[in-house]
Amino acid sequence: MARSWSLEVKFVSVKNSLFLSKDYLVYIRDFALIKGISAKTLVGNSGIDIDILLNPPQRVSAQIFHQLGFNLFNSLAVPYAGVIELGQGMVLSMHGSLGLAVQGAKSLNEVAKLAEKYHLTRANFRILEQIENRNHSNLRLSESQPEYDMYFAMAELISFQQVIDQLLKHHHLQEHCCIHLKSSEPENFPWKMIKGYQIKFNQTHNQLQIPIQWMDLAISPNDIELAGLAKDQCQQIMEELSPLGLVNEIRQRLKLHPSKNTSLKEMAEQLHLSASTLQRRLRELNTTYKDIKLDVRLLASTKLLLNSEYSIEQISEHLGFSDASSFTKSFKTFSGQTPAVYRNKHSR
Repeated sequence: MARSWSLEVKFVSVKNSLFLSKDYLVYIRDFALIKGISAKTLVGNSGIDIDILLNPPQRVSAQIFHQLGFNLFNSLAVPYAGVIELGQGMVLSMHGSLGLAVQGAKSLNEVAKLAEKYHLTRANFRILEQIENRNHSNLRLSESQPEYDMYFAMAELISFQQVIDQLLKHHHLQEHCCIHLKSSEPENFPWKMIKGYQIKFNQTHNQLQIPIQWMDLAISPNDIELAGLAKDQCQQIMEELSPLGLVNEIRQRLKLHPSKNTSLKEMAEQLHLSASTLQRRLRELNTTYKDIKLDVRLLASTKLLLNSEYSIEQISEHLGFSDASSFTKSFKTFSGQTPAVYRNKHSR
Protein backbone atom coordinates (compact mmCIF):
# COMPACT_ATOMS: atom_id res chain seq x y z
CA MET A 1 0.00 0.00 0.00
CA ALA A 2 1.49 3.34 -1.09
CA ARG A 3 2.20 5.89 1.62
CA SER A 4 4.38 8.44 -0.13
CA TRP A 5 2.13 11.10 -1.68
CA SER A 6 1.98 14.69 -0.49
CA LEU A 7 -0.68 17.37 -0.71
CA GLU A 8 -0.15 21.12 -0.44
CA VAL A 9 -3.10 22.81 1.22
CA LYS A 10 -3.92 26.24 2.58
CA PHE A 11 -6.51 27.20 5.18
CA VAL A 12 -8.74 29.45 3.12
CA SER A 13 -12.39 30.41 3.00
CA VAL A 14 -14.50 27.51 1.80
CA LYS A 15 -17.47 29.59 0.65
CA ASN A 16 -16.60 28.98 -3.00
CA SER A 17 -14.64 25.75 -2.71
CA LEU A 18 -15.01 22.10 -1.80
CA PHE A 19 -15.99 21.48 1.80
CA LEU A 20 -17.24 19.08 4.45
CA SER A 21 -19.27 19.81 7.56
CA LYS A 22 -17.30 20.44 10.74
CA ASP A 23 -19.05 17.43 12.32
CA TYR A 24 -16.77 15.10 10.37
CA LEU A 25 -13.64 16.98 11.45
CA VAL A 26 -14.71 16.70 15.09
CA TYR A 27 -15.29 12.97 14.56
CA ILE A 28 -11.85 12.52 12.97
CA ARG A 29 -10.30 14.44 15.88
CA ASP A 30 -12.00 12.34 18.55
CA PHE A 31 -11.24 9.10 16.71
CA ALA A 32 -7.56 10.05 16.50
CA LEU A 33 -7.38 10.88 20.20
CA ILE A 34 -8.91 7.52 21.09
CA LYS A 35 -6.24 5.84 18.96
CA GLY A 36 -3.46 7.76 20.72
CA ILE A 37 -2.65 10.01 17.74
CA SER A 38 -1.63 13.53 18.75
CA ALA A 39 -3.21 16.69 17.41
CA LYS A 40 0.17 17.75 16.03
CA THR A 41 0.44 14.54 14.03
CA LEU A 42 -3.13 14.87 12.80
CA VAL A 43 -2.62 18.36 11.31
CA GLY A 44 0.84 17.59 9.90
CA ASN A 45 1.54 19.01 6.39
CA SER A 46 -1.88 20.67 6.30
CA GLY A 47 -0.65 24.24 6.72
CA ILE A 48 -2.97 24.85 9.66
CA ASP A 49 -2.59 25.09 13.43
CA ILE A 50 -4.11 22.66 15.91
CA ASP A 51 -6.54 25.44 16.91
CA ILE A 52 -8.85 24.28 14.13
CA LEU A 53 -9.41 21.05 16.05
CA LEU A 54 -10.68 23.00 19.05
CA ASN A 55 -12.92 25.50 17.25
CA PRO A 56 -13.54 24.27 13.68
CA PRO A 57 -15.50 26.47 11.26
CA GLN A 58 -18.92 25.30 10.13
CA ARG A 59 -17.40 24.14 6.85
CA VAL A 60 -13.93 22.73 6.47
CA SER A 61 -11.89 22.65 3.26
CA ALA A 62 -12.03 19.21 1.66
CA GLN A 63 -8.28 19.39 1.01
CA ILE A 64 -7.56 19.97 4.69
CA PHE A 65 -9.94 17.22 5.73
CA HIS A 66 -8.37 14.70 3.40
CA GLN A 67 -4.87 15.60 4.55
CA LEU A 68 -5.97 15.02 8.16
CA GLY A 69 -7.52 11.73 7.13
CA PHE A 70 -4.34 10.67 5.38
CA ASN A 71 -2.34 11.54 8.52
CA LEU A 72 -4.79 9.58 10.65
CA PHE A 73 -4.80 6.36 8.65
CA ASN A 74 -1.07 6.37 8.06
CA SER A 75 -0.50 6.65 11.80
CA LEU A 76 -2.42 3.43 12.45
CA ALA A 77 -0.69 0.05 12.57
CA VAL A 78 -3.54 -1.48 10.55
CA PRO A 79 -5.06 1.39 8.49
CA TYR A 80 -8.02 -0.54 7.10
CA ALA A 81 -9.05 -1.71 10.56
CA GLY A 82 -9.30 1.99 11.37
CA VAL A 83 -11.30 2.64 8.20
CA ILE A 84 -13.83 0.00 9.19
CA GLU A 85 -14.10 1.32 12.75
CA LEU A 86 -14.51 4.86 11.46
CA GLY A 87 -17.35 3.85 9.16
CA GLN A 88 -19.08 1.82 11.85
CA GLY A 89 -19.10 4.82 14.15
CA MET A 90 -20.70 7.23 11.69
CA VAL A 91 -24.25 7.07 13.03
CA LEU A 92 -27.21 9.10 11.76
CA SER A 93 -26.84 11.81 14.40
CA MET A 94 -23.44 12.73 12.93
CA HIS A 95 -25.04 13.78 9.65
CA GLY A 96 -26.75 16.86 11.08
CA SER A 97 -30.01 18.01 9.53
CA LEU A 98 -29.73 15.30 6.85
CA GLY A 99 -29.59 12.63 9.56
CA LEU A 100 -32.68 14.09 11.23
CA ALA A 101 -34.52 14.29 7.91
CA VAL A 102 -33.76 10.63 7.22
CA GLN A 103 -35.25 9.61 10.57
CA GLY A 104 -38.62 10.87 9.38
CA ALA A 105 -38.64 8.60 6.31
CA LYS A 106 -41.24 5.85 5.93
CA SER A 107 -39.25 3.57 3.61
CA LEU A 108 -35.68 2.91 2.57
CA ASN A 109 -36.47 4.33 -0.86
CA GLU A 110 -37.38 7.63 0.79
CA VAL A 111 -34.14 7.51 2.78
CA ALA A 112 -32.12 7.03 -0.42
CA LYS A 113 -33.86 9.92 -2.18
CA LEU A 114 -33.24 12.26 0.77
CA ALA A 115 -29.58 11.23 0.91
CA GLU A 116 -29.17 11.74 -2.84
CA LYS A 117 -30.90 15.12 -2.75
CA TYR A 118 -29.14 16.61 0.28
CA HIS A 119 -25.77 14.86 0.39
CA LEU A 120 -24.10 18.06 -0.83
CA THR A 121 -25.21 19.95 2.28
CA ARG A 122 -22.74 17.81 4.24
CA ALA A 123 -19.93 17.41 1.68
CA ASN A 124 -19.86 18.98 -1.77
CA PHE A 125 -16.70 17.38 -3.16
CA ARG A 126 -18.57 14.48 -4.76
CA ILE A 127 -22.06 13.33 -5.62
CA LEU A 128 -24.22 10.54 -4.25
CA GLU A 129 -26.52 8.89 -6.79
CA GLN A 130 -29.23 6.26 -6.43
CA ILE A 131 -29.09 3.95 -9.45
CA GLU A 132 -31.47 1.01 -9.70
CA ASN A 133 -31.43 -2.12 -11.81
CA ARG A 134 -33.53 -5.26 -11.79
CA ASN A 135 -32.06 -6.73 -8.62
CA HIS A 136 -30.42 -3.90 -6.70
CA SER A 137 -30.60 -0.27 -5.72
CA ASN A 138 -27.10 1.19 -5.71
CA LEU A 139 -25.98 4.18 -3.67
CA ARG A 140 -23.04 5.27 -5.83
CA LEU A 141 -20.33 7.78 -4.96
CA SER A 142 -18.88 9.79 -7.81
CA GLU A 143 -15.15 9.43 -8.31
CA SER A 144 -13.00 11.72 -6.20
CA GLN A 145 -9.23 11.90 -5.71
CA PRO A 146 -7.97 8.29 -5.77
CA GLU A 147 -4.69 9.11 -3.98
CA TYR A 148 -6.39 9.55 -0.64
CA ASP A 149 -10.08 8.87 -1.17
CA MET A 150 -9.89 5.06 -1.02
CA TYR A 151 -10.10 5.31 2.77
CA PHE A 152 -13.05 7.69 2.90
CA ALA A 153 -15.05 5.94 0.19
CA MET A 154 -14.92 2.72 2.18
CA ALA A 155 -15.73 4.43 5.49
CA GLU A 156 -18.69 6.30 3.97
CA LEU A 157 -20.15 3.19 2.36
CA ILE A 158 -19.76 1.24 5.60
CA SER A 159 -21.58 4.09 7.32
CA PHE A 160 -24.46 3.80 4.79
CA GLN A 161 -24.64 0.07 5.45
CA GLN A 162 -24.74 0.59 9.20
CA VAL A 163 -27.59 3.10 8.88
CA ILE A 164 -29.61 0.74 6.68
CA ASP A 165 -29.01 -2.14 9.07
CA GLN A 166 -30.28 -0.04 11.96
CA LEU A 167 -33.36 1.23 10.10
CA LEU A 168 -34.40 -2.27 8.95
CA LYS A 169 -33.36 -4.33 11.97
CA HIS A 170 -36.97 -5.20 12.90
CA HIS A 171 -37.47 -6.96 9.54
CA HIS A 172 -34.99 -9.81 10.30
CA LEU A 173 -33.68 -9.90 6.72
CA GLN A 174 -31.70 -12.87 5.37
CA GLU A 175 -29.92 -11.14 2.48
CA HIS A 176 -27.01 -8.73 2.80
CA CYS A 177 -25.79 -5.47 1.32
CA CYS A 178 -22.57 -5.53 -0.69
CA ILE A 179 -19.99 -2.74 -0.81
CA HIS A 180 -18.23 -2.35 -4.17
CA LEU A 181 -14.84 -0.61 -4.18
CA LYS A 182 -12.74 0.44 -7.16
CA SER A 183 -9.47 -0.04 -5.28
CA SER A 184 -7.57 -3.31 -5.19
CA GLU A 185 -7.76 -5.52 -2.13
CA PRO A 186 -4.99 -4.46 0.27
CA GLU A 187 -2.66 -6.99 1.84
CA ASN A 188 -3.76 -8.44 5.17
CA PHE A 189 -7.22 -6.88 4.95
CA PRO A 190 -9.08 -7.46 8.26
CA TRP A 191 -11.88 -9.60 6.85
CA LYS A 192 -12.87 -10.77 10.35
CA MET A 193 -14.25 -7.31 11.04
CA ILE A 194 -16.74 -7.55 8.15
CA LYS A 195 -20.01 -8.91 9.53
CA GLY A 196 -23.54 -8.63 8.17
CA TYR A 197 -22.45 -7.35 4.74
CA GLN A 198 -19.97 -8.10 1.97
CA ILE A 199 -17.11 -6.19 0.35
CA LYS A 200 -15.84 -6.66 -3.20
CA PHE A 201 -12.69 -4.95 -4.50
CA ASN A 202 -11.65 -4.13 -8.09
CA GLN A 203 -15.18 -3.08 -9.03
CA THR A 204 -16.29 -0.49 -11.56
CA HIS A 205 -17.77 1.91 -9.00
CA ASN A 206 -17.63 2.82 -5.32
CA GLN A 207 -21.15 1.99 -4.24
CA LEU A 208 -23.40 0.21 -1.76
CA GLN A 209 -25.50 -2.48 -3.42
CA ILE A 210 -28.86 -2.97 -1.69
CA PRO A 211 -31.36 -5.75 -2.52
CA ILE A 212 -34.13 -4.07 -4.48
CA GLN A 213 -36.90 -5.68 -2.42
CA TRP A 214 -35.67 -3.83 0.66
CA MET A 215 -36.41 -0.40 -0.77
CA ASP A 216 -40.16 -0.39 -0.05
CA LEU A 217 -39.98 -2.00 3.39
CA ALA A 218 -41.71 0.05 6.07
CA ILE A 219 -39.66 2.15 8.48
CA SER A 220 -41.16 3.67 11.60
CA PRO A 221 -40.37 7.41 11.55
CA ASN A 222 -39.11 8.81 14.86
CA ASP A 223 -40.38 12.41 14.74
CA ILE A 224 -42.13 13.52 11.56
CA GLU A 225 -42.43 17.17 12.66
CA LEU A 226 -38.73 17.49 13.49
CA ALA A 227 -37.82 15.65 10.29
CA GLY A 228 -39.87 18.15 8.30
CA LEU A 229 -38.01 21.05 9.87
CA ALA A 230 -34.72 19.29 9.12
CA LYS A 231 -35.67 18.90 5.45
CA ASP A 232 -36.48 22.61 5.30
CA GLN A 233 -33.06 23.36 6.74
CA CYS A 234 -31.37 21.09 4.19
CA GLN A 235 -33.20 22.88 1.38
CA GLN A 236 -32.14 26.26 2.75
CA ILE A 237 -28.50 25.14 2.82
CA MET A 238 -28.78 23.89 -0.78
CA GLU A 239 -30.06 27.31 -1.86
CA GLU A 240 -27.22 29.06 -0.03
CA LEU A 241 -24.48 27.03 -1.70
CA SER A 242 -22.40 29.26 -3.92
CA PRO A 243 -22.60 29.14 -7.72
CA LEU A 244 -19.06 27.72 -7.76
CA GLY A 245 -20.29 24.76 -5.74
CA LEU A 246 -23.11 24.41 -8.24
CA VAL A 247 -20.67 24.36 -11.17
CA ASN A 248 -18.66 21.64 -9.47
CA GLU A 249 -21.79 19.58 -8.90
CA ILE A 250 -22.80 19.90 -12.56
CA ARG A 251 -19.31 18.90 -13.69
CA GLN A 252 -19.33 15.86 -11.40
CA ARG A 253 -22.73 14.72 -12.67
CA LEU A 254 -21.69 15.14 -16.29
CA LYS A 255 -18.39 13.28 -15.67
CA LEU A 256 -20.37 10.23 -14.55
CA HIS A 257 -21.98 9.97 -18.02
CA PRO A 258 -19.94 12.09 -20.49
CA SER A 259 -21.52 10.39 -23.50
CA LYS A 260 -25.07 11.12 -22.35
CA ASN A 261 -26.56 14.27 -23.86
CA THR A 262 -28.12 15.62 -20.65
CA SER A 263 -30.21 18.69 -21.40
CA LEU A 264 -30.35 21.84 -19.28
CA LYS A 265 -33.85 20.92 -18.16
CA GLU A 266 -32.78 17.41 -17.17
CA MET A 267 -29.80 18.73 -15.22
CA ALA A 268 -31.98 21.29 -13.45
CA GLU A 269 -34.37 18.51 -12.42
CA GLN A 270 -31.46 16.47 -11.04
CA LEU A 271 -30.40 19.50 -8.98
CA HIS A 272 -33.97 20.15 -7.81
CA LEU A 273 -33.95 23.60 -9.44
CA SER A 274 -35.91 25.23 -12.23
CA ALA A 275 -34.12 25.64 -15.55
CA SER A 276 -34.36 29.43 -15.27
CA THR A 277 -32.82 29.40 -11.76
CA LEU A 278 -29.96 27.21 -12.97
CA GLN A 279 -29.28 29.54 -15.90
CA ARG A 280 -29.36 32.59 -13.61
CA ARG A 281 -26.91 31.09 -11.11
CA LEU A 282 -24.48 30.15 -13.87
CA ARG A 283 -24.65 33.66 -15.34
CA GLU A 284 -23.37 34.95 -11.99
CA LEU A 285 -20.07 33.25 -12.87
CA ASN A 286 -20.13 34.32 -16.52
CA THR A 287 -20.59 30.76 -17.74
CA THR A 288 -23.33 28.65 -19.26
CA TYR A 289 -24.47 25.06 -18.99
CA LYS A 290 -23.46 24.54 -22.62
CA ASP A 291 -19.89 25.68 -21.89
CA ILE A 292 -19.58 23.44 -18.82
CA LYS A 293 -20.88 20.43 -20.73
CA LEU A 294 -18.49 21.05 -23.63
CA ASP A 295 -15.56 21.39 -21.24
CA VAL A 296 -16.38 18.06 -19.54
CA ARG A 297 -16.69 16.30 -22.88
CA LEU A 298 -13.40 17.66 -24.14
CA LEU A 299 -11.61 16.59 -20.96
CA ALA A 300 -13.12 13.12 -21.40
CA SER A 301 -11.90 13.11 -25.02
CA THR A 302 -8.28 13.64 -23.93
CA LYS A 303 -8.42 10.40 -21.93
CA LEU A 304 -9.97 8.53 -24.85
CA LEU A 305 -7.34 9.86 -27.25
CA LEU A 306 -4.47 8.71 -25.04
CA ASN A 307 -5.89 5.54 -23.49
CA SER A 308 -7.97 3.93 -26.20
CA GLU A 309 -7.72 2.83 -29.80
CA TYR A 310 -10.94 4.60 -30.80
CA SER A 311 -10.73 6.62 -34.00
CA ILE A 312 -11.39 10.37 -33.99
CA GLU A 313 -14.80 9.67 -35.53
CA GLN A 314 -15.66 7.08 -32.88
CA ILE A 315 -14.68 9.41 -30.03
CA SER A 316 -16.70 12.19 -31.60
CA GLU A 317 -19.77 9.97 -31.85
CA HIS A 318 -19.28 8.49 -28.35
CA LEU A 319 -19.21 11.95 -26.73
CA GLY A 320 -22.22 13.24 -28.63
CA PHE A 321 -20.65 15.71 -31.05
CA SER A 322 -22.63 16.30 -34.24
CA ASP A 323 -19.70 15.09 -36.36
CA ALA A 324 -15.92 14.65 -36.32
CA SER A 325 -15.39 18.09 -37.85
CA SER A 326 -17.26 19.78 -35.01
CA PHE A 327 -15.30 17.76 -32.46
CA THR A 328 -11.97 18.64 -34.10
CA LYS A 329 -12.81 22.37 -34.18
CA SER A 330 -13.87 22.39 -30.50
CA PHE A 331 -10.86 20.35 -29.42
CA LYS A 332 -8.43 22.66 -31.22
CA THR A 333 -9.97 25.69 -29.50
CA PHE A 334 -9.71 23.84 -26.18
CA SER A 335 -6.14 22.53 -26.48
CA GLY A 336 -4.54 24.46 -29.31
CA GLN A 337 -4.05 21.21 -31.25
CA THR A 338 -6.18 18.93 -33.38
CA PRO A 339 -7.15 15.58 -31.80
CA ALA A 340 -4.77 13.74 -34.14
CA VAL A 341 -1.81 15.97 -33.28
CA TYR A 342 -2.63 15.75 -29.56
CA ARG A 343 -2.73 11.96 -29.71
CA ASN A 344 0.55 11.68 -31.61
CA LYS A 345 2.33 14.15 -29.33
CA HIS A 346 1.18 12.83 -25.96
CA SER A 347 0.70 9.09 -26.49
CA ARG A 348 3.40 6.90 -24.96
